[in-house]
Amino acid sequence: MKSHSLWGLPSIWGNAFIYRLRGFNMKVLLFVLLGGLVFLGCLGSPEGSPAVLQDSTLKIGPQNSNNSSSVFPQSSNGKIGPSSLPTLESPSGVKVDVEYFKKFSAKKVYGKEAIGIDGSGTEYLKTVSQSEILQGCFGGKDCIPSIDQPKFVGVQEASAWLEEGARILGIEIDGVARAYPVKILDYHEIVNDEINEKPFAVTYCPLCGSGVAFHRIVLSEPVKLGVSGKLYQSDLIMYDRKTETYWSQISGEGIQGPLSGYRLQWIPLSVTTWKEWKEVHPDTKVLSNVQDIYSPGTYESYPYGNYESEDSTLFPASGSSKYHSKAWVQGIELEGQFKAWVEMEVQKTGIVNDTFKGQKILVVWSNDAQAIKLFDRVLDGQELEFELKDGVLVDTATQTKWSFSGQGLEGPLKGKTLSVVPSIRTFWFAWTAFHPGTSVWPPQ
Repeated sequence: MKSHSLWGLPSIWGNAFIYRLRGFNMKVLLFVLLGGLVFLGCLGSPEGSPAVLQDSTLKIGPQNSNNSSSVFPQSSNGKIGPSSLPTLESPSGVKVDVEYFKKFSAKKVYGKEAIGIDGSGTEYLKTVSQSEILQGCFGGKDCIPSIDQPKFVGVQEASAWLEEGARILGIEIDGVARAYPVKILDYHEIVNDEINEKPFAVTYCPLCGSGVAFHRIVLSEPVKLGVSGKLYQSDLIMYDRKTETYWSQISGEGIQGPLSGYRLQWIPLSVTTWKEWKEVHPDTKVLSNVQDIYSPGTYESYPYGNYESEDSTLFPASGSSKYHSKAWVQGIELEGQFKAWVEMEVQKTGIVNDTFKGQKILVVWSNDAQAIKLFDRVLDGQELEFELKDGVLVDTATQTKWSFSGQGLEGPLKGKTLSVVPSIRTFWFAWTAFHPGTSVWPPQ
C-alpha cells in the first residue's frame, strides 16, 4: 500500500490540497492557490497557519493557546466537569431526560497514565502517535462544512434523485428511521441530528469508507461535532464545539484536548442500498440534497475519482497489505478483542456460521444490500445454524426461511427477527491500521 504526492510537493501538502478541494469551482480554486502562496509566506509567523513547519516536522494540535484552561472553564476546585460548563439546552430547545444524557455521555476509558501534556499544556492520548496526526485541509476547523440543521424528505421525493443502488447509512431510533446518502456525506462528513430530542451525529470518512454514528453527548450535555481538518491513519478527526477535544472517528476516542481518554458512545448503523432500506423502512425520511450549502447537482459527482478502486491511500496509514487496501470489511469488538470479515471472501461462500468470544454469529452476503450482514445466531435461547438453499436463507433446525434483513418469512419461526450484531464497515487498510492485532475471517 502506498500514498501519493502531488506535483512533487511533499506528500502531506500535496495530498491535503487534493483532499479538501472537492466541490469548488475554478474561481474558488484560484483563490485557494493565491491563499496558499500567502500561507507559505506566513510559515515563519507565530500565527496565521493551522500547522507550522519547524525543524522539518509538523507541529500538530490547537495553536494559539487552545488548551484546557482556555477553552474549558474550570470549577472552583480546579476540576473539569458538568458543573463548570454553561448550561446547554437540548438541540430543539425542549427539556429532555437528564438521566438519558448521563447514560449516553462519552465515557472515560483511559487512566491518567495514558494521558500526556505537550509543551503548550494540551492533553493528548499517548496511545496515538501525535506526530501521525496530519493536517488534512486548508482553513482549519470546519474546512469541510458539517450539516448542523439537516433537512429531510420522504421516500417518493428522494427516489427522484437517489438511485436504487445508492449507498446509504441508515439509523433507527425510537422507531423513527432515517437514511443518509453517502454521496451527500462525501461532501460533509458529519450530520448533527436528533430524534425525539435525543442528539446524535452520523459521520462518514470518504478516505476510510467508514460510517459511524455517535451519541453527541459529553459531560452529560449535548454538543455538536465538526470536521477538525486533521487526519489520523487517513481517518477523519472530529472535534466537539464545546471543549474542542479532537475525536478519532473510527475509534470514537478523544485523542487530543480536555477529554483525551474519553470515548464517545456508539450507535449501530446499517450500511446498505437505498433499494433495500426503503423496502424494510417504507416510512423512512431521507437526508435531502437541498441543504442550503451546495447545489443539489454537486452531490451527483463522486469527488475522489478512482480512489475506491486504487490500491493506495492519499495519506499515510499503517494498515496490512494482505488484501487490497480498499477491500470492504466489517469488524466488531467483543471484550476488548476485534474481528473482521472480508466481504469479498464471504461473498464467495455466501454464508458463514461463526463464533467469536463465545458469541454465535451469522455472517451472510446480501445482494440487495451489496454488503454482508451480521446477526446473532441465538434466538430465544436456541442456537441456530444457517445454510443457503437455492439462494434462500434457511436455518437447519426448523427449516424456517429468512430474509437477508433477518426476518422470519415462512416456517415455525415466521415473524421472528434475528438480532443485528453491531459492526463497522470500512476499508481493509483502515480496520487493520486501527486494530493491528485483529482476528480475520477467513483465517490468515
